[in-house]
Amino acid sequence: MNDFEETDIEIMKKPNDFKYRKYSKVTHEFIAGTDEPCDSTDVDFATTDVLLPDEVANYVFDESIQMWRGMDNEAFLKYKTNLYVPTASADDKWKAAVTAQNTFLMQQNLGLTKTITDLSSRVMELEAQNSEKETEGVMTDEGNV
Repeated sequence: MNDFEETDIEIMKKPNDFKYRKYSKVTHEFIAGTDEPCDSTDVDFATTDVLLPDEVANYVFDESIQMWRGMDNEAFLKYKTNLYVPTASADDKWKAAVTAQNTFLMQQNLGLTKTITDLSSRVMELEAQNSEKETEGVMTDEGNV
């Protein structure tokens, strides 16, 4: 038998025809049937000899009870969405609140800095006007002497 015929026979086998079922350790979803067990040190994949139920197309392995859970496409999509959409931890929420408060304080600081700059400019203008008036008053007093 040539390689093509052997591969063709493997394709026609059902997952339960193999000795093991391979799944992702991250998502726990079924990947393929295999006759080779995964290495126990493999961080991405694992194998089990638990048979798949023959009810649906999407399977997720529950390691805690050593059982496959069959899901329709809609349930499987929800499962994967919940798996990949991160939820904020209490630490993440605290960091976000501190960042928001810091941003608010920085904006407030910028506003106060602008106010101080404007007031300083106005004080300098008034001092210059006052100085001019004093100089004019001294000149006028000198002219009267």
